[in-house]
Amino acid sequence: MLIFDPTTDPFFNLAADEFLLREVSEPVLRIWRSSPCVVVGRHQIPCVEVNVVAAFRRGVPILRRLSGGGAVYHDFGNVNFTIVAPVTKGQGIDFARMLAPIAAALNAMGVAAEYAGRGDLRLNGKKISGNSAYLWKGRVLHHGTLLYDADLDALEALLDVCVEGITGKSVRSARSVVTNLHDSDPRHGDAPGFAAAFLNKLAPLLGFDPSSAREFSPAENLRIKEIARMTYATNEWNLGASPDYSIERRDFDGHAMKFAVENGRVASVEIEGDDNLAAELRGALSGVWHEPDAIENALARVKVQYASCPPLEAFYFHFG
Repeated sequence: MLIFDPTTDPFFNLAADEFLLREVSEPVLRIWRSSPCVVVGRHQIPCVEVNVVAAFRRGVPILRRLSGGGAVYHDFGNVNFTIVAPVTKGQGIDFARMLAPIAAALNAMGVAAEYAGRGDLRLNGKKISGNSAYLWKGRVLHHGTLLYDADLDALEALLDVCVEGITGKSVRSARSVVTNLHDSDPRHGDAPGFAAAFLNKLAPLLGFDPSSAREFSPAENLRIKEIARMTYATNEWNLGASPDYSIERRDFDGHAMKFAVENGRVASVEIEGDDNLAAELRGALSGVWHEPDAIENALARVKVQYASCPPLEAFYFHFG
């Protein structure tokens, strides 16, 4: 199955990859793009990897994908690829093998891409592609990004997080210097033009006829939207699937503040030296999702009584 997908909804796009892995039996190649979003790996804590306050202010959603690995930024300047293929017993995830045809297709387009380990492709020493994978019942889901004409300022602003005082176990992202392919070779025009050219080079290397490329059918679209609604658009998945963690900091009026998050929700709040305010915060925040909109709404109720109520940023590692 060869899919050249015009849908740019990030919730749909993550659900589509799961659909292709679990509900399509044949090998798959899919080329797609997403509107601005940040996607974290299966075992990551969003606020450790992403400046969630900045994302909230910008209206950029943060999603969790099925596969592991690190956080990535998507926008219309990214061209993404998904490969679903069978694996033999004991074969496991092999990024070098899966990325060989990707690098070959890029080189055929005049891009001297090289595999750099850790699931990365680089151009002149700078990262152009991050990849992750997930094994399921003898099949591998491999998906990756290609930075073509992405907003690198937004990428840096959203993925640059200063972490302090965290207790919790999660997979951390490896930061790299990145570059856009368009900056070194603009011959393919905009991102959709590059995506079409990339498909034409990559498809034959994976045994697909480029002329067979299609969109999802109406029935497939309905099923994928259902998966998105049930999983990828939910706080239960995007936040609740995080490892538990706690944050301790001393930047709220010089007082120490500590709070714990369990299953994505605030479980406890402690503030040194102000028992009344601490009690109000516990009442307002207990059980609230640890995401900026919910936290800000809860804090608004406390601020009516306490002008010294901590700001939204105090509940994260960074200032947006």
